[in-house]
Amino acid sequence: MKEIERFENKIELFVKRNALEPADAIMVKKMPLKLVNHYIIYLGINKGFHIFMANTSSGIKLYNYYDLMKNLKIFIPEKIEKFIGTYTERKEAVIRALSRANENSYNLILNNCEHLKNWIQKGKHKSYQVENVGKMAVGIGSTIAIASKSKGGLYTGLGLMLVGGLAWALSGDDNNIPKFQYSPTKKDIDKSTKR
Repeated sequence: MKEIERFENKIELFVKRNALEPADAIMVKKMPLKLVNHYIIYLGINKGFHIFMANTSSGIKLYNYYDLMKNLKIFIPEKIEKFIGTYTERKEAVIRALSRANENSYNLILNNCEHLKNWIQKGKHKSYQVENVGKMAVGIGSTIAIASKSKGGLYTGLGLMLVGGLAWALSGDDNNIPKFQYSPTKKDIDKSTKR
């Protein structure tokens, strides 16, 4: 029990130090290599506990302190991406977040944690990481295809270009947003944005 109490105190301090408000995003990186950005969304306080949300391979989940504690042993916070907008727009962002809770539709290219973060904060279902990887694959593939002196190299380059182009094109496709499973009530909204 003492471990969770210490963790609660650390979370409280983290929220205060970073002046977190509902719909702010915490960019974390996976240890030890820190190659990929992962996003955890802060949703505010409910029943005295700070509420967080993330899109993981097991779906879009509201994190309790045990989940958050487990994740922060793997991921290290790197940066806070503040929500930009009015108080009303912030409430709308939290409504968007809550409407996707418990959705089980994670896809690395079509619906990852960055897609969710951008959709909550900006209303745009987009992943810049996927877009950049797609662009890089197109560039590398075209270089291989042009420089290749064999059919195998040409086909490899063209294949890489095709896959990269698809990833690039699908990185911001609003048609990939799953249908809402839940419509939050006014009570949910008030709880999630309580100051």
